[in-house]
Formats: sequence, structure tokens, C-alpha cells
Amino acid sequence: MAPTFTAAQKGKAPEVIEAPAKALPSSGPSQAGRPYPPATRTINGIFSIDPTAHRQAAEVGGISEQHASSIPLTFCSKDLPHKGNQHDPIVVVARIADFDVRRVLLDSGSAADILFESVFLLMGLKEANLLRAGTTLLGFSGERVQPLGFITLLVSFGDDNDHAMSMVNFAVIRAKSGYNAILGRTTLNSFGMVISTPHLCAKFLTSSGVVTIRGDTRQATRCFQIAAQLVVDQMDPRESQSVIPQEGVINIALEGENSSKIVNVSSYLNEKQQAEVTALLSEYIDVYAWFPEDVTGMDRSVCEHHLNVSQTTSPIVQKKRVMAGERQDAIKEEIKKLLGAGYIREVQYPQWLTNVVMVKKANGKWRMCVDFRALNQACPKNTYPLPRIDTMVDRTVGYEVMSFMDDFLGYHQIWMAKEDEEKTTFITDYGTYCYKVMPFGLKNASATYQRMIDAVFEDQRGKNLEAYVDDILVKSKTLTGHLIDLRKTLDTLQRYNLKLNPAK
Repeated sequence: MAPTFTAAQKGKAPEVIEAPAKALPSSGPSQAGRPYPPATRTINGIFSIDPTAHRQAAEVGGISEQHASSIPLTFCSKDLPHKGNQHDPIVVVARIADFDVRRVLLDSGSAADILFESVFLLMGLKEANLLRAGTTLLGFSGERVQPLGFITLLVSFGDDNDHAMSMVNFAVIRAKSGYNAILGRTTLNSFGMVISTPHLCAKFLTSSGVVTIRGDTRQATRCFQIAAQLVVDQMDPRESQSVIPQEGVINIALEGENSSKIVNVSSYLNEKQQAEVTALLSEYIDVYAWFPEDVTGMDRSVCEHHLNVSQTTSPIVQKKRVMAGERQDAIKEEIKKLLGAGYIREVQYPQWLTNVVMVKKANGKWRMCVDFRALNQACPKNTYPLPRIDTMVDRTVGYEVMSFMDDFLGYHQIWMAKEDEEKTTFITDYGTYCYKVMPFGLKNASATYQRMIDAVFEDQRGKNLEAYVDDILVKSKTLTGHLIDLRKTLDTLQRYNLKLNPAK
């Protein structure tokens, strides 16, 4: 990222940083004769997928200062990490202002120094302390980010015996990230820091000689896991799910006792009422999708998904990421399922191309997700409103009988617009494919689906039906009335070729 600053913006420190003037160098790092400032507290992390995970502090010992010296900075076998992946980024602890901030990325490829908003707030700073500027940061894949503002903070490395410090002009960004801050090449150069990514460490000269700072491979791995999880906008349960009866619920087979086509019905119904409900659901058995192949998609004239990509955005083609081991096996299996269901097709010479990201689920299996971040940033947000949950709950109070329904892989029931299909292209070791149906993870997928549901159930919403995206609730005052309302709902689903998930 490459921001630009005016002369007035450079080196301006916020009023909130209260430090003695003699302890803050005006430019460049310094160290001679100044005590290493104590940390107010340590900031471990500001975003976590797993809040129970314990984070260990990286053992970073080292200080930094530029000196005219003939001492060479070299890396040898003893600098290699004892364990960890040599492809990990270098993640360290840095003293920012008077806080020890963990999970700081040393990124020589960035021209900007980034401080994420959450850690900015944890420091007790406010937006009033920010210097506003019309600067836009440009990412490596072409995405544009508007900072909340800029703030100059003291950054230091070292300990009580020897240390170095430098004023750093941070761009404060509102985004979720596995990192708390990113130090770019401008700051790294000011400390005279030389990085060796194979050795996962950085070295620099001090008055005492060469000092080494080692990255924390455990925290680097954790940052990667968080980044992978962040690309998953929607959970995508493609695998078939068995019907597990809950308390007060029994399994009902729709085609006889030996049938595998099972739905859940309340156990509080008497035998006659259960028979009436079973007869009605059996009559509409084709409304349920028992396998992904049963979903044929709704009529394009009713709804299809358009991307509306900005005309000023150039297509982005990502280089294929390397996947190995069980991830490759999971990708191969998922591609086979998607092709068998007719959800994707092969593409040649795509203008847009992105990678897949494998995310491990709680059951130990892998979920294949597509990294649509670049495509999403090129699309304006669809402001179609989603229903308010509290309002829907209020409208349901007083109804005695309810049926809960969930659309089967709801998003995949809406076709992509023909002209936008190839913009969803993703690459794997088994080929290059695009989605024919609306995939999970697209920016405006929920808005498109909600708009369709509102149109399809226009006569029932707020009366005998509530719907939030692909979750539908049919409500009635009596069982007799409920059978009528449920039939009307199933008729509508059948008319528009929308399929339900029997497991829900």
C-alpha cells in the first residue's frame, strides 16, 4: 500500500500521546542515554475466531538503531527456526506508544504503516486524535481502502539495557485482520532492519553490535488461520445432513416406514394430527431436495443475480495458491460434487480469476470457499434491507402452531446472470471453473435472496409467514388453520421451484 502525505502531515504527533519531549526523537531512531519506556499493558489481539485460544508472547529481544558501521549483517544455519514453516511471515512484538503490541507484521512489501482500528481503540485513542486526509491506500490486488485517518506514534524495539525508537506515521484502518499492526519498509529502513524470510528473523545494528529479532511462528500460523476464516462470509454446508430428532420432535417417513425420506414433526401432536400433517407433506414430497441434484433452480425471469461490477475497476487475476495433502483431496471431492449438481462449469481464458481457501470445520472436515474479496470490492453494496429479527419475533407472539423451514442450499437456487458467470471464476489443480448459480461469499447474495423471497411471499409475509433470507416460518392460531397456511406456502414453493431442506 502506498499513501501520500503533505509536508504538514509528516511527523505530526497527536495530543493524546503524553510523553516527555526529551524521550521522543524528532526524526529517525535514537537510543543513546534514554531509558526504555515501560509498557502500560500488553495488547494480545483485537480479533479472534477462537476467543478461548491462549496467545503466547513472542520472545523478541533486540533493539534497533542506524550506525555508520562496517559490521556485516549475515544469516547462517544457526538463525534458522527450530520449528515452524519457513514460508510464514515474520510476526513480532513491538512497543507502540507505551503498549506492547503482539502480532505485528514486518512487511517489506508495504509502503504504508498500518494500525487496525480495534487496537487503536484499545490504546484509549479516539477518532478526534486522527489527522484527516484524502489519501487512498492501494492493495497489491488493486483494492482501494480509505483510512479513518493518520496518527504519529512512537515505535520502539529493545529492552532496558539497549533500545531504539522512531516516530511512525500510522494509517488507521477499519478492517478485521489477524494482525494488530503492519510495519512497512519506511519504518523498517528507519531502524536499519534487514529481514531474512527463510530464517524468519530480522537483524540490525546497534552500538553493541548485531541484534536479532525472531518471529513467532505460532502467532504467524494463527494469523494465517484467521485470514482464511475471514474470507468465509457464509457457511456453506454442502455435505448431506442426517435428520436428528430433538426434544419434542419425532421422525416421520413420508413414503412408508422403510423410506429414507424423513422429516421432523412435533411429538406433541396426537396420532390424528400427525397423520394429517404427514399426509400434507407427502403430497408435496417433491418440494424437498434430498440431494443437491434435486435443485434445478428457479425461473430466471423471476430472479437472477447480477454483479454490477464498477466500470472503473480492472479485472484481477490471482496467481494460483499451492495446496497439498488432504486439502487437495477435499478440493477434488468438492469439484466433483459441484460439477455433478450442475452448479459450476469449466472456463477458458477468464478475465477474473481467484483462489479457493480451505477452512477446517469443527468436525475435522474441510470446507472449500472461494476468495471473492477482490470481486466484492469492485461491486457496490446492494442496500436492500434485511428484516429485523426483533420485529419478526414480535409479530409471531400469540401464534400457537408453527412450521420452521429452511431452503436447501438456498443461494444455489438462484442462477447467476449469464454475462456475470465468468467473473466468479476460481482456479484449482483440477481446472478453472465458474459458478452457474449464485455462490456463497458474494457481497450482495443475501440481498438478492431476500428480495426474491419478499416477492414470492408478498401476500403472506407479516400475516401467516415470516422469512429471513432462506429461513421460513409459517405461523397460525390453530392446527386446522395451519394446515391451510402450510398448503398455501408449499404451493408457492412448488410454483417457483424452490426446494426445502428436509434435515431442518
